Amino acid sequence: MIGTRLRLGAERLLVNRRLRAEACPAPPQVPKDDNNIFSLHDAAVVDGVRAVSFDLFDTLATRTQLSLDQVFAKTADLAADLVPGDRARVLRRIRGARGFTAEALKREMQARGEGDEPSLEAIFDRALAPLVVDAAARCRMARRLVDVETEVEMRNLVPNPEAEAALRAVRASGRKVIVTSDMYLPGASIARLLDALGLARFVDHLFVSADHGVTKAGGRLFGVVAAATGLSPDEILHLGDNWHSDVVMARAAGFRAVHYVNTGWQAAAQALTQRARQPMGDRLRRARLAQRYGLATDRAFDTLDAMIDGVIGPAAGLFVADTLAAAERRGASDVYFLTRDGTLFLDIAIAARQRGTAMPAPAARLHRLATSRSTGAYLRAPSAGASGLIADTTYLTEGGFSTQALFKLYGLTPQDFAACPARLRKQVRDALAAPGEGPFRALMEAPAFRRTLARHLADRRAEVAAYLDQEGLLAAHAPVLADIGYSGTWAKQLSCLFEALGRQGAALPACEFRFFASNRHFDGNLTRLHPAIDLVPGVLLDHRDGPCLSASLNFAWLEPFLVDPDLGALTGFVRREDRIEPVFADAGLTPEDLAALRARRARIVERGAAFLDDLLRHEGDLCTLRDILRASLVRLAEQPTAREVRAINAMMHQRGMATVARQPVARRLYPNRLGAKLAHLKANDYWVQGCLSLSGLGVLTPLLRLHPGVGRIQTQEAAR
Repeated sequence: MIGTRLRLGAERLLVNRRLRAEACPAPPQVPKDDNNIFSLHDAAVVDGVRAVSFDLFDTLATRTQLSLDQVFAKTADLAADLVPGDRARVLRRIRGARGFTAEALKREMQARGEGDEPSLEAIFDRALAPLVVDAAARCRMARRLVDVETEVEMRNLVPNPEAEAALRAVRASGRKVIVTSDMYLPGASIARLLDALGLARFVDHLFVSADHGVTKAGGRLFGVVAAATGLSPDEILHLGDNWHSDVVMARAAGFRAVHYVNTGWQAAAQALTQRARQPMGDRLRRARLAQRYGLATDRAFDTLDAMIDGVIGPAAGLFVADTLAAAERRGASDVYFLTRDGTLFLDIAIAARQRGTAMPAPAARLHRLATSRSTGAYLRAPSAGASGLIADTTYLTEGGFSTQALFKLYGLTPQDFAACPARLRKQVRDALAAPGEGPFRALMEAPAFRRTLARHLADRRAEVAAYLDQEGLLAAHAPVLADIGYSGTWAKQLSCLFEALGRQGAALPACEFRFFASNRHFDGNLTRLHPAIDLVPGVLLDHRDGPCLSASLNFAWLEPFLVDPDLGALTGFVRREDRIEPVFADAGLTPEDLAALRARRARIVERGAAFLDDLLRHEGDLCTLRDILRASLVRLAEQPTAREVRAINAMMHQRGMATVARQPVARRLYPNRLGAKLAHLKANDYWVQGCLSLSGLGVLTPLLRLHPGVGRIQTQEAAR
């Protein structure tokens, strides 16, 4: 650790030294004369003009966070998540379009005599041609990418401090305010930028080169301005920062023109560009990005709030961005967030939309979908035999099998079998009072019992299916379902319903499940999925990635941050008037505890939403940010400090699984009991790494990656 910090410090010193050595001196101060001004206020006192035309970029506003090249790179990175196809290829096409493709379109326009400014939409459309064959879809995607770049620019620009007062003074003097910009973005985008800068209300006319196909640099845009305003050129004063475009060509068109010189802005822009182009090692680049986004790297957390701000909130926000980007790629009409630990992501998405953050899939409807493995068992149960029902009961109840446990799981009562013969009813009562599988298997040998059981289980499945239909899942187009994840049990259960509906000839939606984390049991469920369901492994913690494997063995350390404190376990569904409503158990929390959990959840939501806005504002690609957050999650899971272990273990929360007594690994262990102890921890989803660290046995954590894994059923069978 010390060696890493020393290398990082040395690299930082070298990079800073290069930046200082290569720094461009501030542009020399230009003496004031009739050709230039240093304050926008000077434009308000020029006599003999009826309108003042202002350049926008580096005159009324300037970029402060990202250089122009970084804006292009940010747009390409965000676009690569939205366009269907190989991400790396999309990224190359969009990024490369700003060079040869743009120039080729410009030459084609000039050859046809149509001007010299291709629009950004046309540039993107040409770049996407090999990726999106359908012309209409490609046009829609190109317009969407223009919106993405507009959003990036909106968060990057700041107004000239003098701009508002200067424009107001021009308007107060009875003259028109015009904004004339050479820009590949359309006028609608520039209007949005002006509105975000607080300047739109002062602007009477807006002229953008991309809308008219001609530029200030070529001189023809000034003719458009004069013709559209009905003013003679000598009645318009134009000012801007580019000597050639804003002065030479404006005067050639008959305008009065002055050069706006802001040496401070020019020096800052040069420094921004220079810093962006400065090569640096991956370790230093990640450290700087982590600092820019407020992310944790290798430091330990002193408090739960620090964990939330440094990794949990941003990781949740990134998962939301990934989920909605997947929805846009697929053209999903609806996105469903599964209860109870998936609804935090819904809260973040809603909060981001409310604060004005431009999110992927802006037209997609966002839903909370009440699901649980227990109610999902209804979907599989009608076609399951005795062994299947026994296995599901043992797995889902996390305990030894009994007929009573099965009845409780599936919402059955002895009264459901009242129509059976008296002898069979007595056998049901005896089986409910007896432990073990034998009495239930004996019941399953009776045809009357099997028929009655199948009928009631079918009724339960119909109830769940009606709820899913009511929520629009079965009619949605390419819906995306998001959850904390783990193994995909509910997707496996949903497959049974899809199979039954398919046999009836029903059209099935092509569903995609996206998980925050997944474990190795995920692979076993892949073979049990209906073809209409696609299961995506963990976005942040993918069990297939070696470093993530032991971190994703369980998420008992992560779940407390995500579970909805207002909801207990989903117990079933009830019909109220014309709707089917999910029924959740009481969370069992005191008002004080509930208030504390709500406050913690609100902090995660706010931090996640802020991170989503930062994605549009700061440099840094999504893949690198994902790697930084993944490393922090792995570090927290595999190498927690004793303080972190105590803090997480002491958190109040609603567990998604049955409550079990905490059994941390003791400091004194007998060799013949170590395997059983570790198996027990894994089977019950304890925070294995945390328990090992607390007991001083954290050195064993890497060995868990090699552990073959153990299912709950195996453990419980061994216990019996």
